[in-house]
Amino acid sequence: KEGAIFNVGMMPGPEKYFVFLQVFIEAFVAYSHGGNNIGNSVGPFAAIQFAEDGDLGSGKSIHVAEWLLVVGGLGLVIGLATWGGKVITTVGKKITAMTPIRGFATQVGTSVTILISTKLGVPVSATHILVGAVTGVGVAHGGWRTVDFHVLRRIGLSWLLTLPLACSFSIIL
Repeated sequence: KEGAIFNVGMMPGPEKYFVFLQVFIEAFVAYSHGGNNIGNSVGPFAAIQFAEDGDLGSGKSIHVAEWLLVVGGLGLVIGLATWGGKVITTVGKKITAMTPIRGFATQVGTSVTILISTKLGVPVSATHILVGAVTGVGVAHGGWRTVDFHVLRRIGLSWLLTLPLACSFSIIL
């Protein structure tokens, strides 16, 4: 089909089956991504509310208000709607060549890593993990020469600038 990312009918061997498996693994990725990133984004606000309520040091568990989870979810959706397409294109097409099997491998690795990190209480970035998985699949497939380090350099620079820019905007506001 014209304009399709993958033409399933023209794929050799097992590749065509992984197109369909990716649909299922994407649900797993969405679950792990949402569970981790929403927690990362609303966690500081929940802690502030906990302290304001005078419960700091009381031994009580922090309860996250449902409205705060909704706001965090909306923030994730707004971020996806505004920058998601560019991020998806960069990670999915510009770091290394992807096929359905490689895409499946990156998604499984990403979601398992996020879920284990979340279970251990380690705040991680799903995007950082995915970029690492895509890079790893590229290296595993064809060595370091198959990875576009100019793209990785731009991604790394954007990550490095995020913290000081966020601090600066917070101070200005």
